[in-house]
Amino acid sequence: MVANVITIVTALSLSSISTRLRVGQRGAYFLISHALGLAAGGAVGLPLFHAQAVSVAFYIVGFTESRTFIFPPLPDLLISGSILACIFIIT
Repeated sequence: MVANVITIVTALSLSSISTRLRVGQRGAYFLISHALGLAAGGAVGLPLFHAQAVSVAFYIVGFTESRTFIFPPLPDLLISGSILACIFIIT
């Protein structure tokens, strides 16, 4: 019950902040830094950046494992390297 109340209050707070501001492509970091200030925004933004960077590696490993399960003869390093190269080119 308490978790539901906390979730509802957080969602309402986020929706009130996001309706006041024009977010655009700046995303969650802009909302956090604008609502809490630059110091708190930086304290949240740095781990957010690192978490997203590490998640790319996990996504590549997961994709490679599922692809290797379906097509066993392909080497893991070749698949991972080609996916990383594609992501690098796209970004």
